[in-house]
Amino acid sequence: MRYKDKHQLAAEWLTLLERTPVALRQAVEQLAHARRAPFAEHFYRVMLDDPHASLFLSNEQVEKRLHPSMQRWLSAMFAVEHADLEALVEH
Repeated sequence: MRYKDKHQLAAEWLTLLERTPVALRQAVEQLAHARRAPFAEHFYRVMLDDPHASLFLSNEQVEKRLHPSMQRWLSAMFAVEHADLEALVEH
């Protein structure tokens, strides 16, 4: 599997955004923001259930730092206006 760099991923994400009608992007932004907590909870529940990933995560890390960070990232990633796509991809 070939890994893409953050520049390429950001460019591909921007292309997708440009092809998507603004009204749809706004609806997705609202959905992502409204459901960011359950999305983050699901993501980290799956990660903590994975025997390999759980070696690098603790419930405390997830609860105090990672879960809130994932929520902020989801809101930012699906925002209609992006300040810095490369920074979001890197994060």
